[in-house]
Amino acid sequence: RAAVLLARIADAGSAVLVPAHLHRAPAPSQPPPGATTWPARRADVRAVIDRLPEIAALLPAGAPAFDSSRLVVMGHSYGGAVAQAFGGARMYARDGSGRITMAGDARVRAIVAWSPPAPMADFIDDASAKSIDRPMLVATGTKDFSSMWPDWRLHARAFDTAAPGDKTLLVVDGMDHYLGGLACAPKPTPPQPAQARLLARVVVDFLDAQLRDAPESHARRRCQVPARWAGATLACR
Repeated sequence: RAAVLLARIADAGSAVLVPAHLHRAPAPSQPPPGATTWPARRADVRAVIDRLPEIAALLPAGAPAFDSSRLVVMGHSYGGAVAQAFGGARMYARDGSGRITMAGDARVRAIVAWSPPAPMADFIDDASAKSIDRPMLVATGTKDFSSMWPDWRLHARAFDTAAPGDKTLLVVDGMDHYLGGLACAPKPTPPQPAQARLLARVVVDFLDAQLRDAPESHARRRCQVPARWAGATLACR
């Protein structure tokens, strides 16, 4: 779905693991309800984390070893909500029961939520992000809107409502929800390679700061004060 971004992250030195969610392969003609997909996606991601030693054993001889103490969960759109849940976000069960689900995982150091959902009835509210207890990068763009969320700022609500401390917001000029189809889209628009490169650069900088103990990374230096730089706005709380 987002190979245009993930390839750049891998080229920068991170191992990238992408679970194939069963309800999407092959894509069903009738999407299953959210009450089914939500726990299934959480379980898929948790299974990948649980089985890192088994996955590492499948790598060819001489391949770099995984460092299971340096894990980040990243997701796009609905997957952004999954990432936030692994960071400790308070979310509802999606079955109308009003049950609160806490899917935080102490093994995850940080989260990246690219165009995460805005508050949704019986799922996410403005208190959801307050319980995120680790570093988070939220990314969106000034054309990241749809009939469901008519203002791109709605995708930034997790940043706006999260408790301050190691929270970063990236807003890319002209970026839409799917990078113009580079990250898949039901109705692709002209591709956005410049926005993709900028998004990848900031994500890689964020990973450097969080996983490679590089406190003076480009993104962190820029975030000492809210700053506007070529093609984007970066802010921190």
